[in-house]
Amino acid sequence: MKFVLLAFLVSLPSFADVLQGKIHSIEEVKETGEYLIKFENGRVAFTKDAGVLNKGHAIKGQLNKKLELTSYKVLSEGEDAVPTPLSLEPSTENYQPSVLTQDQLQDFWKNLKTDYTRKSECSDRAFIWAFEGWKKYGYQTEMVYAFFTASYINRNRFKWWFHVAPLLSVKVGDKIEKYVVDHQFLDRPVPIREWTDLMVFSKRECKPTDKFSEYDVNPQTEDCYLMIDSMYYRIPAYLSDKEKKNVHKTEFNAGEVRMSYGLGFKTGADSL
Repeated sequence: MKFVLLAFLVSLPSFADVLQGKIHSIEEVKETGEYLIKFENGRVAFTKDAGVLNKGHAIKGQLNKKLELTSYKVLSEGEDAVPTPLSLEPSTENYQPSVLTQDQLQDFWKNLKTDYTRKSECSDRAFIWAFEGWKKYGYQTEMVYAFFTASYINRNRFKWWFHVAPLLSVKVGDKIEKYVVDHQFLDRPVPIREWTDLMVFSKRECKPTDKFSEYDVNPQTEDCYLMIDSMYYRIPAYLSDKEKKNVHKTEFNAGEVRMSYGLGFKTGADSL
């Protein structure tokens, strides 16, 4: 197993860390009286005073080693480099993931695009890996999300509120098993529990749910929640829209794919 996974997830910045992103939500951490700011790219920050910040604001700021937001500015529309999620079309299509052989799983792994940038986000990496699996082989894969609760983030000063990776269904004997593909932090496909155990230091099981609101509304009772959906759900906002607005993602959008290539990888954005 690549040791870089734990180094990435556990370590805190030893110097001022620049963070730029659009705010997904802000919630109060009652234990400390701080506010936890969650960004759409998965990063988090703490602040004693949320001030004028609100959901949807795109900001650029600096974090100290405790993940405290020491300074920031709200970006104007022209400065906002974080794209707004594209419009979606409602649908009731029943998504059926492809079932791969073990050889196909290994071939998928060996042919993953690996020229991701140092500051790439998991949502862009996962989205492109799933897209290329569909484009090259016709595979319908899934996305698996681990959502970390405010209490867990606060206790461990954990720098992310979610992590996402492609999930593949594989026939093993007479059973169908699920394997997570997360090339930046793993050296092979692994079962879901092995993947989450690397991020959840308590080794508690992430509570499965099919409703984003269960995590979003009641974040203190667990360390982590687990959601699985189709390969089209690149960011948590899409999962929320599906539940609250009955808006479903049912296909890849060329503009969104091009955006994830550009944000996450050194090449590929001009290939569509």
